[in-house]
Amino acid sequence: MSISIFLHVQIGKLMAQKRDYIIPEDYIGRIAVVESECGLTPEKKDGRLQFVIPSNGVYLFDGELKSGILDEKYYVRKQSGERVEIKAIYRDTEIDTSGEKRIVGVSGGSFSNRTSYNKEGEVSIRLRSLHKNIVLNKPYRDKELWQLSEAQVKIIDSLLVSCKSSKED
Repeated sequence: MSISIFLHVQIGKLMAQKRDYIIPEDYIGRIAVVESECGLTPEKKDGRLQFVIPSNGVYLFDGELKSGILDEKYYVRKQSGERVEIKAIYRDTEIDTSGEKRIVGVSGGSFSNRTSYNKEGEVSIRLRSLHKNIVLNKPYRDKELWQLSEAQVKIIDSLLVSCKSSKED
């Protein structure tokens, strides 16, 4: 049984969707990668999808976000263009809170699915997205997190409306 589990994990790692997230160094909040017919095709570098997150935190992706065993890496893109790798952070990880506000890691990872219907009851938008929280050395207040999340929902809705109207033209 142990060998079976080991092989399953090893094969899963080989077959995993390999993703790099490149985040602007001054970004706060959470990032979202949203499957969209108006999305971008990320560059592939060494077999890894390169999701260069824009300043609004939302990357529209023209492909499929795979779930299961994942191979993900996170980078902060400095103003100079340099990429610095950051780690996944878990709730019980201690963070150095000294100095100026800066990104120290990424936490979480949740998929969301949403379907919107038009007046005739037909599907107008089907949305699948992946969300990750950016962890700063200065903790967020609960209200601030909620506001950032709500702002991102509005950005996603706006981008999808623009996508839909451009497809109708």
